[in-house]
Amino acid sequence: LTLQNQQNHYSKKLLSPHSIIRNMISLLATALLLNENSALTGYASNYGDGNPYGNACGYKGTSDKFDNWAYAAIGSGAGFDDGLGCGQCFKVRCTGAYGDNPTCSCDTSKELIIQSLDQCPECTAAKNHAFDLTATAMDYFTGSRSMTGTCGLISVEYEAVECGVSGNLKIRTKSGTSRYWYGVHLDNIGGYGSVSKIEIKSTGSSSYQTTCDKSQGPSFWICNGGYPLSFPLSVRLTSTGGDKITCSNCIGSADADYSWDFGSNFGSGGSAPYSSPTPKPTTKPPTQGSSPVSQPTTP
Repeated sequence: LTLQNQQNHYSKKLLSPHSIIRNMISLLATALLLNENSALTGYASNYGDGNPYGNACGYKGTSDKFDNWAYAAIGSGAGFDDGLGCGQCFKVRCTGAYGDNPTCSCDTSKELIIQSLDQCPECTAAKNHAFDLTATAMDYFTGSRSMTGTCGLISVEYEAVECGVSGNLKIRTKSGTSRYWYGVHLDNIGGYGSVSKIEIKSTGSSSYQTTCDKSQGPSFWICNGGYPLSFPLSVRLTSTGGDKITCSNCIGSADADYSWDFGSNFGSGGSAPYSSPTPKPTTKPPTQGSSPVSQPTTP
């Protein structure tokens, strides 16, 4: 082919209908990928004052960062998943009143990172009911307790994000634990805040023969296999996003009601259980009747 013929040939190829269709398909795939990582929408109800020390997840209060107020009860709408969603963190933004409620207003520019601490059976995916927020968290969005009462329900946009907690993860043994029956709680979970699997290896064992699940309820992990346990124990944890961390000989005895330091924690940059992380600073709650003021904290 001559140079002119080659130019004409490539020009026609680039402008052909098949080429245009391929470009359109590529653009559509990109749009779908972007949509997959976008925030979810739903609505939130008012949890009242709540009880950070008496909850379905078995926690003794929130992680320090959330100061026992920036938390919520969740259901299938936000992935409670029989308790595997306990501890998971979400960035939430109020997008307005829910339903026909013209007297309800909220600050749509405010975002808040909350921790999942309890179960909300009514918060189902079918209803698009995402959270049951504490009254103080609702006040943060509405500006006052009075407006929180007026709203009752608010429309929200939310996504799973990293919790930004500081310090090491803790393993708290359940009452009644022994070498022959073992149950644990996990506190101060880093990363996205939730764990899907616990594996335990006894001293002298070459493998993790003991696995723990939430088959006896969402409030604690019950461990099966590998009995009697031989201490100290090594532990491997898997987050709901699939990341793994381990500790070697970090549980020294069968003592019940004892908190053991894991020695590390899930860090930043891990795998998200839902959407990609966009961490934001947390904020302090507003004084009742006043506008909330943001105070960034260091993760």
